[in-house]
Amino acid sequence: MHPQALRHCAEWVIVPTEQIVVERFFGWRRAGKRRLFQPCAVLRAGAHQILVDGLDAVWELIDAILPDMPRRIVNEGMKGGFVLEGEQPFAQDLQAFLRESATPFLIFSCDFVRIREPNSTAIFAGLKMRSLVASTAPVLRTATPASWGSVWAVRLPYRGQKREVLAPALIVGDYPRIVVVMNLADSDAFTFSAPCLVSSIICADDGGLDIRPHATQKREEPQRIIADVQRRLHDMHETDFAPEPFHGDERTHGGMTFKERDMIERQRAIQVFADLDTPILSTGLKEL
Repeated sequence: MHPQALRHCAEWVIVPTEQIVVERFFGWRRAGKRRLFQPCAVLRAGAHQILVDGLDAVWELIDAILPDMPRRIVNEGMKGGFVLEGEQPFAQDLQAFLRESATPFLIFSCDFVRIREPNSTAIFAGLKMRSLVASTAPVLRTATPASWGSVWAVRLPYRGQKREVLAPALIVGDYPRIVVVMNLADSDAFTFSAPCLVSSIICADDGGLDIRPHATQKREEPQRIIADVQRRLHDMHETDFAPEPFHGDERTHGGMTFKERDMIERQRAIQVFADLDTPILSTGLKEL
């Protein structure tokens, strides 16, 4: 699988840095007769739009992709101080920062919002960045079956009752139908020798809910992990599981544990696909 933007548990977006597109950038905002320096960027990460709103948020992004940038000079660029006739606006500078970055992945923690864009009557309906983490891919210390094709090794946020970690994981399958295999360990390497959570996910591209057609299971033996992944891949290939629009409450409800979010997305699958006969509740979801 070629890495692409992935929304995880309705709260995080994991995206290769090189794939982020800067759609718009605002340095100033009108406030009556005054102008205020309050930068704002609208990014495109695959199917998702992400709003980075405010000077602190914009600098959190810049620090994640190019640490130690000179603040005074960059702030002047955001204000348009270096834009002369024929020169590029800061949106293109920010795009260049992303291209030059040595950070492999960015993990955005987001809320779903509907707000007016700066200096416009247009309504932004999408994800607003709450926080950001720069991430690397985990080391893959185990071979994967050739029948799986290419896989994407990534670190995914996992929130339990007591703590939150970046857990090494594999993404298998053809987007938007994927199987996620996540080590239950706070490590920088993925292995089948460690206990794994295995989840099936139909990814939503419309800002709605992802759905989980199979109950998430904990597996502890390499052969059982591999067999479970293969069963899920086959079932999702043979069955017409397709993303469904969701017109209810699209808020991300940040702060949920993995188990709580897993249950919501599983229940949503049962509502959409009435012939599912596996249990609603996932089993074996013990905390890290």
